[in-house]
Amino acid sequence: MKKSNGKWSRSFLTKGHVGSKGVGKAKEGLSKTPQGSYKLGYAFGTSNPGTKKKFRKITEKSYWISNVKDAKYNTWQERKKIKQS
Repeated sequence: MKKSNGKWSRSFLTKGHVGSKGVGKAKEGLSKTPQGSYKLGYAFGTSNPGTKKKFRKITEKSYWISNVKDAKYNTWQERKKIKQS
């Protein structure tokens, strides 16, 4: 959405998904999508579709840290796969 002369209008339309428990106050393990407005620091994907935003390419080492005890929790990292025992 964008606001011009005090009036809101749609700037683009896209599909999206929310957590299995809907939208609302979120916390780890709750399966809710956080409610609110958030700035996107960068776009990401397998290839840049033409965005002018800073872009990060997903690789086989791309990993989003979901372990709350990890110092890099809730950040994108590039790591080697951990061998499972």
